[in-house]
Amino acid sequence: MHKFIFIIKDNLGKLSIQKDLFSMEMINMYSFFLILFSGLFLYFWDANSLKKKGLSKEYKIAKVLGITYSIGAIGYLIYTSFWR
Repeated sequence: MHKFIFIIKDNLGKLSIQKDLFSMEMINMYSFFLILFSGLFLYFWDANSLKKKGLSKEYKIAKVLGITYSIGAIGYLIYTSFWR
Protein backbone atom coordinates (compact mmCIF):
# COMPACT_ATOMS: atom_id res chain seq x y z
CA MET A 1 0.00 0.00 0.00
CA HIS A 2 1.33 3.38 -0.90
CA LYS A 3 1.76 5.96 1.78
CA PHE A 4 0.84 9.54 1.20
CA ILE A 5 3.96 11.63 1.23
CA PHE A 6 4.03 15.37 1.05
CA ILE A 7 7.19 17.23 0.16
CA ILE A 8 7.34 20.47 2.02
CA LYS A 9 9.89 23.25 1.72
CA ASP A 10 11.01 24.48 5.10
CA ASN A 11 12.25 27.98 5.88
CA LEU A 12 15.78 27.20 4.69
CA GLY A 13 14.60 26.02 1.28
CA LYS A 14 15.52 22.38 1.90
CA LEU A 15 13.08 19.64 1.02
CA SER A 16 11.73 17.53 3.82
CA ILE A 17 9.35 14.59 3.62
CA GLN A 18 6.40 14.38 5.93
CA LYS A 19 4.12 11.35 6.03
CA ASP A 20 0.46 12.06 6.41
CA LEU A 21 -0.29 9.43 9.05
CA PHE A 22 -3.79 10.72 9.68
CA SER A 23 -4.82 9.99 6.08
CA MET A 24 -3.35 6.48 6.24
CA GLU A 25 -5.16 5.75 9.50
CA MET A 26 -8.44 6.95 8.00
CA ILE A 27 -7.98 4.81 4.88
CA ASN A 28 -7.21 1.80 7.06
CA MET A 29 -10.30 2.40 9.18
CA TYR A 30 -12.53 2.83 6.13
CA SER A 31 -11.18 -0.40 4.67
CA PHE A 32 -11.64 -2.16 8.01
CA PHE A 33 -15.26 -1.09 8.36
CA LEU A 34 -16.01 -1.93 4.71
CA ILE A 35 -14.67 -5.47 5.08
CA LEU A 36 -16.30 -5.92 8.49
CA PHE A 37 -19.67 -4.65 7.26
CA SER A 38 -19.47 -6.96 4.24
CA GLY A 39 -18.79 -9.93 6.50
CA LEU A 40 -21.55 -9.10 8.94
CA PHE A 41 -24.03 -8.46 6.13
CA LEU A 42 -23.14 -11.78 4.54
CA TYR A 43 -23.35 -13.63 7.85
CA PHE A 44 -26.61 -12.21 9.17
CA TRP A 45 -28.68 -10.88 6.27
CA ASP A 46 -27.68 -12.85 3.18
CA ALA A 47 -27.30 -16.21 4.93
CA ASN A 48 -30.74 -15.92 6.53
CA SER A 49 -32.37 -15.03 3.22
CA LEU A 50 -30.71 -18.08 1.65
CA LYS A 51 -31.99 -20.26 4.50
CA LYS A 52 -35.55 -18.99 3.97
CA LYS A 53 -35.30 -19.91 0.29
CA GLY A 54 -34.24 -23.44 1.21
CA LEU A 55 -30.72 -23.19 -0.19
CA SER A 56 -28.85 -25.02 2.57
CA LYS A 57 -25.53 -25.42 0.73
CA GLU A 58 -25.34 -21.71 -0.10
CA TYR A 59 -26.47 -20.91 3.46
CA LYS A 60 -23.48 -22.77 4.91
CA ILE A 61 -21.08 -21.16 2.43
CA ALA A 62 -22.44 -17.69 3.27
CA LYS A 63 -22.00 -18.33 7.00
CA VAL A 64 -18.39 -19.46 6.54
CA LEU A 65 -17.57 -16.54 4.24
CA GLY A 66 -19.18 -14.06 6.65
CA ILE A 67 -17.08 -15.35 9.54
CA THR A 68 -13.97 -15.36 7.35
CA TYR A 69 -14.53 -11.75 6.25
CA SER A 70 -15.14 -10.61 9.84
CA ILE A 71 -12.01 -12.32 11.16
CA GLY A 72 -10.08 -11.09 8.14
CA ALA A 73 -11.16 -7.51 8.86
CA ILE A 74 -9.86 -7.75 12.42
CA GLY A 75 -6.64 -9.32 11.15
CA TYR A 76 -6.31 -6.53 8.58
CA LEU A 77 -6.69 -3.89 11.29
CA ILE A 78 -4.07 -5.56 13.48
CA TYR A 79 -1.68 -5.98 10.53
CA THR A 80 -1.96 -2.35 9.45
CA SER A 81 -1.51 -1.07 13.01
CA PHE A 82 1.80 -2.96 13.35
CA TRP A 83 2.80 -2.20 9.75
CA ARG A 84 3.86 1.38 10.48
